[in-house]
Amino acid sequence: MSESVVKDRLDLVFGDNAKRRLIIATFASNVHRLQQILDLAVKYKRKVAFSGRSMINIADAASRIGELNIPNGLIIDLERIKNYKDEQIVIVSTGTQGEPMSA
Repeated sequence: MSESVVKDRLDLVFGDNAKRRLIIATFASNVHRLQQILDLAVKYKRKVAFSGRSMINIADAASRIGELNIPNGLIIDLERIKNYKDEQIVIVSTGTQGEPMSA
């Protein structure tokens, strides 16, 4: 399936779950998918919290080289999600497939 189909489905997930906290799992290395999620978070006025060391590292590196556009104030630390209502948050998580202690 194409990335445009994935973005359309993600848009439906955001729209259909306007009152719920969203948790999206994806490969951290899929920077294009991360950008889609960030764009939708902006559209639906949600803050984004990254879960997983590789997710944080890749998002930071991709942002520094201009491959990922992260608006100021969009990203919050995972520990701060308790300060927001469910409908204001999307958690983007990654982890090694089935590895103990992964995100």
